[in-house]
Amino acid sequence: MVFMGTGIDLGLPRTFIRNLETDERLFFGRRVTGLEEKRYRDRLAQGRDAGLYVPENPVITIGGTSGCGKGGFVGTLQYCLKTDYGLVLPVTTAGQFMREAAERYHFTDLMKFLEYCKENTEMGEMIDKEIDTKTLQTAITVGGIFDGRLAPLVAGRWGLRTLVKVPDVGIIGQRISMDDNRPENRERKSKRLPNITPEEATLITVKRDSEDIARYGRFYGIEDFRVELERVATVVVDNSANVERRKRESFRDAFMRSDAWTKFYKGVTGWLEAEGFVE
Repeated sequence: MVFMGTGIDLGLPRTFIRNLETDERLFFGRRVTGLEEKRYRDRLAQGRDAGLYVPENPVITIGGTSGCGKGGFVGTLQYCLKTDYGLVLPVTTAGQFMREAAERYHFTDLMKFLEYCKENTEMGEMIDKEIDTKTLQTAITVGGIFDGRLAPLVAGRWGLRTLVKVPDVGIIGQRISMDDNRPENRERKSKRLPNITPEEATLITVKRDSEDIARYGRFYGIEDFRVELERVATVVVDNSANVERRKRESFRDAFMRSDAWTKFYKGVTGWLEAEGFVE
């Protein structure tokens, strides 16, 4: 199987593909019967009719530019699906694959590893494609929630594609400046320096987006990944509005009252119900 026409071999185990082709439910190490088996076979048949295979577990991808707030949607979605439906989904992020790659190449500082990949374009391309391949492999074999700028494009039609937007880059700059956990601020904090200013964060974000557009154009032939994400996403939300917290209210509770979250969660749960994953 090849990813996005790039020539990347996903390297899926032959037994996995063969079991799908013979309708055998073996790749999770157990056989199933009854309604679960019927649902699996029905989804497999639908996938074949569309010319593709269908994972057994739900695949929900959340894409968007750096600083748009994907992490808040990811964590809240995982919490709400478990609380409301008893549906426990693992979270996979492009960042965790990048950190693993940095460790493999003996970089203890992720930001320095990212700079190294920018300076060494062949290495950067290899790492980016490796991360995309791992993301797709995990989506197919495990399922869950996937957080990454290109996640909806990487997973393709394997699940629900969602997009979080903040059109005003100045708002992103303000939020990055206030977030102590951002990589841009953690190193400064260790040196007892203040967080970067909103203006600095805005300039960094604009530069990063421009570099991403150029890089993905070289790697995948995508003219502007932001436009492409909006084209393929089923659920699109604008996360520009600030979350207003009441006295003693947690950020999560306040976030769950926001219009962006309400629209997003309605879209996700509607898809899960339509696909038969929840009732």
